[in-house]
Amino acid sequence: MATPRAHYRPILVTKRGELAAVEELSNDAKARMTPLFVAHPVEWNYETDSPARTAPEHVAGLGHKLAKAMGAGRAFFDPVFLTENTEWPYSEPHPLHTVITDAAERQLRLVPVVGLGRHSSYTAAAAEINRKTGEGACVRLSPQEWPTTPSNIQDLESLLTAIKVDPTNVDLILDLAEEVNSSLAVGLVSTTLSTLPHSSDWRSLTITASSFPKDLSGIQKGNITRIPRRDWKLWNSTVIYARNEGRRIPDFGDYAVSHPDPVVQADPRILSISASLRYTADADWLVAKGELFKGRGGTGSGGDAAIHVAQMIADAPEYCGRDYSAGDLWIHQVATTASNGGNPERWRRTATNHHLTFVTNSLANPGETSNEI
Repeated sequence: MATPRAHYRPILVTKRGELAAVEELSNDAKARMTPLFVAHPVEWNYETDSPARTAPEHVAGLGHKLAKAMGAGRAFFDPVFLTENTEWPYSEPHPLHTVITDAAERQLRLVPVVGLGRHSSYTAAAAEINRKTGEGACVRLSPQEWPTTPSNIQDLESLLTAIKVDPTNVDLILDLAEEVNSSLAVGLVSTTLSTLPHSSDWRSLTITASSFPKDLSGIQKGNITRIPRRDWKLWNSTVIYARNEGRRIPDFGDYAVSHPDPVVQADPRILSISASLRYTADADWLVAKGELFKGRGGTGSGGDAAIHVAQMIADAPEYCGRDYSAGDLWIHQVATTASNGGNPERWRRTATNHHLTFVTNSLANPGETSNEI
């Protein structure tokens, strides 16, 4: 059964690799997606055993960076990792204000992301932004918060009241995150769609999830491992259910080629890193893993370790060709010229750019992929 046309709402952290991947997208790809940008956590300084910077320092200039990557248009912004569900402790403006205001200077309209359980000062900041911009809000709910019980429904209604918005001015994101791997995921989604309040009124409705592993420690070196895209499969089965039951068909969202938790609790000074590339295909992610890029004591081959990795992807039957995306062109160049294979930031940039291109194409041209369940 062919996938219907749907809009794409990926959840992307605001690191350099991901933003560069977005910037390199075609205008068509950007028009087919509305990313939810999550401010990445503040890095930890392992020498001083303290945050590398304050949260206000961390978001300074971020709005301009998002606008540079996305261009004029619309996206969502979520600083959840910076606010920690507590009152904003700084004298500087709330990051919602700072980033959204800066982005607007460059013609990028950012809609604030809100959720249940966030501090009242956070909700107040989102309400003030909506009062000034009229852009409404994006409500992002974890599975435990989905409106399937009277108490959760009441909490959702209270949140809308606090922000002073109604469902027609709200983008609702039901975020399974890594719980897509649970055997209960399909039942939860179908139950939620059948009982969803204001089902036809939400400005948009999206199911997001990610089945990508937290790290690649279990991936063998020297060959390609295929990891099932359970988030994509779940969404397709959801489409079939919604169509058969006469329910609203949700749009699709994922975490690109990432696990939902971006926090890395390891000292980068002693972290060993193997060269790797993640490559999105229809049913699976291809993961090619090579030798050490960086090891302890100065060992490792640097960017040269990624040359064979790029060659493995370029030789795979799922490889889309050099002209498919900026990421695919980079893979081709490294694989055929044996030029320097970059670094982890470059690999994430390549993988994310290909992924965003692949998904937007799949949703825009459903007949070109085999999406049967």
